[in-house]
Amino acid sequence: MKFEHIRYKEIPLGSREGSVDLSTGALKLIFFNKDEKLRSHAVKHLTNLAEAQTTWKSLSNDQEKVVARTIKDLQVLGCPHIALKTLIPPCDRGDYRCKLYDLCTPKVKELEEIYLAAVRGFVEDAAQAPRLAEYFSDRDGEYAITLMPERPVVIKAALLDKQAYNLVTCYGGVDISFAQMRDAQLAMIRNEARKKNITLHEEAAWGIEQGPADDFAGQAHAGEKATENQKAKDKTRRARFRGGAQSWRRYLDSLDEFSGEDAEGFFDDDL
Repeated sequence: MKFEHIRYKEIPLGSREGSVDLSTGALKLIFFNKDEKLRSHAVKHLTNLAEAQTTWKSLSNDQEKVVARTIKDLQVLGCPHIALKTLIPPCDRGDYRCKLYDLCTPKVKELEEIYLAAVRGFVEDAAQAPRLAEYFSDRDGEYAITLMPERPVVIKAALLDKQAYNLVTCYGGVDISFAQMRDAQLAMIRNEARKKNITLHEEAAWGIEQGPADDFAGQAHAGEKATENQKAKDKTRRARFRGGAQSWRRYLDSLDEFSGEDAEGFFDDDL
C-alpha cells in the first residue's frame, strides 16, 4: 500500500541478503513527516560552514549562492538560530513553533529543496550498496534503520505506523573518515539494540568480509581509528574476528569498548 505523503518515496535496494520490504525490494521512506522537522534540519545543516566542506561539498555554485543568500535573509529576519547560535533551530520544539515560522517560509523554500535533494541522493547511494542496518531500538522502543552512503554521512529513520519509515535525521561528520563514522554507527546500534534484533544489509558493504565459517584467512575490515591506541585495538579485533557467516555479530561484540558516548566528539547527531 502506498503511503500518502508529499515526501513519500520508494527507494530501490541493490543486491542484498534481504530487504526492508521483501515484496517490492524497495525502502519505503518519508523524507521528514513534519514540515517543521525538515526546516530545522535544512537550516541547521546547510548553514553549518564546517559541514559545508564535507557533507555538502558536492553542492553547485548556484546552490552555494542560495545557501549564502538564505543565511543573510535569516540574519535580517532575526532567526533565533542565526542570532543566538542555538544548537538546533527552534522551528519545532514539541508543542512550540518559532513565531517567525510563517515569515521564514518563503526565505528557506529553496534551502529546503536543496537539502531534500542532497539527502535523497545520499539515501539512494546507501540503498544501492546496500549499506543499511535494520534493528529494534530498546532505547527508543521502536524499529529503526541506519543508512550510510560512500562518505561520512548518516541517515536514520524510524518506522511509522508499520507502513513506512520516517526519516528523522541526516548529518555529516566533521574531521572524521568514512571508516570511523561507519564503525561508530555500528557501535551505537550495538549499544541500543540486541544482537538478535539487528540485521545488516549487506555485511560486506559495512566493511565486514564474508568467508566460509571455518575459514579464518579473511580479514574483517575494522577501518581507521582516531588514535594510535584505537588502531592497536583494531589490530587485535581484526585478528580475533575474521571470516565466517556470522562474523559481523562477533564484530559488533568487539565494539563494546567504543560506545556511542565515546564517539560524540566525531559527529553531530540531532535526533
